[in-house]
Amino acid sequence: MNNLDKKIISILLIVSMFLISLSTVVNATDDNISNDDEVNLLANVSYFDPPLKTNTEPAVLYWDHVLTASGNLYSFNYNNPTQKMEKVDTNIAKYIYGHYTPTIYTYKNSNKARVVNSDDKGNKTSITLNNIKDVGISTLKAAYLTTNNELYSIDFENNNWKTEKIATGVTELIDSLYYYKDGKTYDLVGMKVYDGKIDHGYYFGAGYSYFSVGNDLYRHFNDFIIYYEKDFSEFIYDDYQVPVTYKSITGSTELINYWAAALSHYGGEMTHLKFVSEMSINDKLYYLFLRTDGSAWLKTPDDSNLVCILDNTKVSAIPFKDIPITKWYFDAVSYVYNNNIIKGYNETTFAPQDNLTRGMLVTILYRMEGEPSISGKPKFPDVQDSKQFYYKAVKWATDKGVVAGYNTGKFGPNDNITREQLAVILNRYAKYKGKNVSATNDLKKFSDASKISDYAVNSMKWAVGAGVITGNDNGTLNPKGKATRAEVAAMMEKYCKKVGR
Repeated sequence: MNNLDKKIISILLIVSMFLISLSTVVNATDDNISNDDEVNLLANVSYFDPPLKTNTEPAVLYWDHVLTASGNLYSFNYNNPTQKMEKVDTNIAKYIYGHYTPTIYTYKNSNKARVVNSDDKGNKTSITLNNIKDVGISTLKAAYLTTNNELYSIDFENNNWKTEKIATGVTELIDSLYYYKDGKTYDLVGMKVYDGKIDHGYYFGAGYSYFSVGNDLYRHFNDFIIYYEKDFSEFIYDDYQVPVTYKSITGSTELINYWAAALSHYGGEMTHLKFVSEMSINDKLYYLFLRTDGSAWLKTPDDSNLVCILDNTKVSAIPFKDIPITKWYFDAVSYVYNNNIIKGYNETTFAPQDNLTRGMLVTILYRMEGEPSISGKPKFPDVQDSKQFYYKAVKWATDKGVVAGYNTGKFGPNDNITREQLAVILNRYAKYKGKNVSATNDLKKFSDASKISDYAVNSMKWAVGAGVITGNDNGTLNPKGKATRAEVAAMMEKYCKKVGR
């Protein structure tokens, strides 16, 4: 079967699935899709759900390929479906799966790209491109932008790679789908779609796409541009990396991709396992699943078992069992642990959600200084027991002007440290180390900036300006909120990298 036949069959399958989905997807309001007659692919599966692993990394599945967070790419083996997935490539920075065009991806820390064409048997033909600035893909074209701002399309026809120059002087690719040149936005075929620069493009993979300008949403189908929605906010994606619904700025949602929604819902969902792909091999259907720990599983047509075809296990950079690699704070905890800044409670427990105490913080800074010798006793009446882990640290920090204690004369070593106290102490520590503390921020974008204590305002301005504290997702600083060990790990990593250890 040649590449043209493959594309024709793929299009026919999409159309048929779309028609089926129109008759099966019912009661589709907001984000809820229900169907009393749906076929549950796992109905007869003897399902075993082992505990999620903490030494795996997040992964994304693109049809029959898995890309891990570290840039390792794995492929499904069509010749032996139950065999472990094969590692195809490493060090991948950006990956775009082409449903109807060649797949294209770039490498980390280089200007190279790889373009791959695969037939329905899994046989691959590829080419390496040099001097690459960015890559893009649409339903009709796979394209690449060179370092001298020339945009080319690339395709595999008649067993040969074919390239064609689309444009020169291209400023940038926008979301891999459109390009910007001379104050206008074009699609990868070269058709102007907007007099100006769009904000985002959204690839649907079924002959059409969308793009947004502010809260205005446009639908793009072949040579037609339709103004679609004036209150657009964002798209909500399914497991195929395809948008299913879109959300307006009012909070309401609308189902917009029936085919993708039907497939996503048709497969069912279990606690840690999601249906993501189906493949027909020798007239038999195989169903591929991706687990939340990054592993890939296969349901075979001959039995009712799920087979793990990608374990995705890697050696953890830290020994703590309560720090899964999928958590946002994994890298920060790994940094502070491996740089001897913050230790765990014991060899296997870090307790990321526990609040950090004032005694713990000065101990962290004291450890960063190499735990120099001290003389005399701390001046605080509540820090007189020399057996306490923070005893020497408090004395050192007081002598160096890093901490001053409360107005009551006490230090409060077991008090939970607040975010504003943390900013003050880190600012004093930076001054003691002779660091540049001129960074500042007016804090106007934070709704609770007025709640910062007077003594901490300048320190908080510095911490935000220096990038040590970034604020919360809801636009607040929460200055009097308690800082968890995970949050402090992240702040200490930022301090060391931005201010300097």
